[in-house]
Amino acid sequence: RLDHQVKVRGFRIELGEVESTLRTHPAVHDAVVGTLESPDGSVALAAWLEPAPGEDLDLRAVRALVGTRLPPYMVPSSWTIRTRLPRTPSGKTDRRALAEPGGSDRPHAAAAELGAPDRVAPRNAEEQLLLEIWSEVLDSDEIGVFDDFFELGGHSLLATMVAARVRSLFGTELPLRRVFEAPTIAATADWVRANRAEPVLPPIRPRGSDGPAPLSFSQERMWFLQQLTPTSTAYNLSIATLARGPLDHTALIRALTAVETRHEVLRCRIRTADGRPRQIVVDPGQFAVRAADFGHLAPDQAMSSAVRFARDELHHPYDLATDPPMRLIAVRLGDDRHLLALGLHHVVADQVSFELILRELAVAYSSGRDAKSANAQGDDGRSRSGVAEAGSLPDLPVQYADFSVWQREQFDRDGLADDLTYWARQLDGVRPLDLPTDTPRPRFAGAVGDHVSVDMPAETARSLRHLSLATDATPFMVLLAAFKVLMHARSRQTDIAVGVPIAHRTHREIEGLVGTFVNTLVHRNDLSGDPSFSEVVRRVRETALEAFSHQALPFELLVQELRPERDPSRSPLFQVLFNLANARVAEIGVPGLEAEPVVLPRPAAQFELTLGVALGNVAQHYYLNYRTDLFTRETAEHMLAHYAEIVDRVVADPELRVSELSGAPRTERWKLLSEWNRAGATVTDGSSLPCALAAVSSSRGDRAAVSSSTGGYTYAELVEAVRRVT
Repeated sequence: RLDHQVKVRGFRIELGEVESTLRTHPAVHDAVVGTLESPDGSVALAAWLEPAPGEDLDLRAVRALVGTRLPPYMVPSSWTIRTRLPRTPSGKTDRRALAEPGGSDRPHAAAAELGAPDRVAPRNAEEQLLLEIWSEVLDSDEIGVFDDFFELGGHSLLATMVAARVRSLFGTELPLRRVFEAPTIAATADWVRANRAEPVLPPIRPRGSDGPAPLSFSQERMWFLQQLTPTSTAYNLSIATLARGPLDHTALIRALTAVETRHEVLRCRIRTADGRPRQIVVDPGQFAVRAADFGHLAPDQAMSSAVRFARDELHHPYDLATDPPMRLIAVRLGDDRHLLALGLHHVVADQVSFELILRELAVAYSSGRDAKSANAQGDDGRSRSGVAEAGSLPDLPVQYADFSVWQREQFDRDGLADDLTYWARQLDGVRPLDLPTDTPRPRFAGAVGDHVSVDMPAETARSLRHLSLATDATPFMVLLAAFKVLMHARSRQTDIAVGVPIAHRTHREIEGLVGTFVNTLVHRNDLSGDPSFSEVVRRVRETALEAFSHQALPFELLVQELRPERDPSRSPLFQVLFNLANARVAEIGVPGLEAEPVVLPRPAAQFELTLGVALGNVAQHYYLNYRTDLFTRETAEHMLAHYAEIVDRVVADPELRVSELSGAPRTERWKLLSEWNRAGATVTDGSSLPCALAAVSSSRGDRAAVSSSTGGYTYAELVEAVRRVT
């Protein structure tokens, strides 16, 4: 097609807008943009350029210019240079002649070719330092100063790490919004030179004392909730692996002891002093170890028994004052087959902490397995001195208690006033998300939960990344937008507030530190006006960038300051949570062992719903954790299937309207139109509604069956009323 408005990959594009942008390049005399159709039927945006007299066009430079002024989906994929563009007798560009075979003076240049130009090396000191930061964070040596951070694999957590290093190196706060809006080293270097100043937040330093330390704000909230409901397991975290190969149990215990020794928070207890909770560090080597041997069972039976054993051990409630916050489960399944699981209370660790622990565990295990023990060993393999070799791990600059003290000091200094002002404005008038439930909402929120999961097709994962680039967003933003559409479809509300955890490792000193640094941000969006999905992504992107820029205020303090109307059956400010897991845990291996992730049942729920998406290096999947006092498993399965269907549809056509995505999903439409619409049915004796009512009435005759503002019936009264009319 060569008309003036086209649709490519679901996006409507005004060709004139792209053409006018191309003509702003000084070496371009004229430009025409249209589409080309490939043999497989796909349509791509194409550009034909006529150089200015005496100019030699550099297509990479032209493409870079367009990329800075237009969204990615408006950047042509095919480029052709002509000495002179074909004209009609009237002098207008002959668009029909552009795509004729043999009409090009130079061969076409594909976007893939232009997208991988020669790497531009740093041209000044700032770019050189930033290149070193990017190379470390992205774990890549092939980066040029004009390469896009997100096209290289960056995401919000890695962007936070870049900002932390910029603060440390240049003494200035790099807003995360800046990373998203100008994601190149060259642009960041320009910004650094123009905005170099003293950092807004001081560095985190050792507190200078080994005594009891205050809790961080998130620790204090979790500690309080644990005291309120001591039997709750909502904050029990765990990870499990099926290990194949010879396991050195003694080396494993020593390695975990080394990690525990290195990170004080893994051996802390929380006790009250002067009426306030304090974290107290005890000697290493006291973490709980639970072992079992199911090697005598058939493989399938051994595995199911091991999973039940690990689930039961890991989901015992913690007594934070006396229990070790870390638990190791080691189950023998047979010759060289083991189920290994690690449990932690959220008060000492977050999602990133698991990756850190497993990486350090692998280093310490490898070091300790081959080294001769210098200390006498106990029967269980623990070092009596409580110290094990930590391999080549570098020293930690600070401990978690140092962060807790630092965080308290920042709030005392009123350093978060601007953040509080933003959140008070952003969340003004927010109302609870009122989802239809399968059972009456209890007076108090429960913590018992379950989860369902479904795989994400590989093609969907690829299309998701393409859509993210096309909308100038990240996979997180696209998937969060899809979740908001789902919540609108289920609640029919247009004002949607969703909680989102953020790693909040904003200082370089704490990047390698185990602890609970995660903060929760409330992402609130208005879905009114029946916007297209691409517009929803734009709204979510804007909200996300603002939220990232105001992430320093702990959620616990936000609730205290805003004082929202409290309902004991709901969590404050938001009731559902979205979580994107980018952790690379599946890549972590122990020398001599082949590891395969194992999903353990989690019989707990922190919120009404938690929708998670795992975009790992091995497999991608969706999972939905739900409160069982509100939803049945069947409902959870329907909701997750609906979400997966929304994602599949929007990656294929992002211009679909919210109303088009909010209808019943395929599985429910099938029930409505087929299963529940069957014309005939066999009725047997005793299966009629009056018979069913009579059966219930025999045991619940005096209980309310129907009630309204004008009266009601008990089961016995309802049965009698039915008899009178039948």
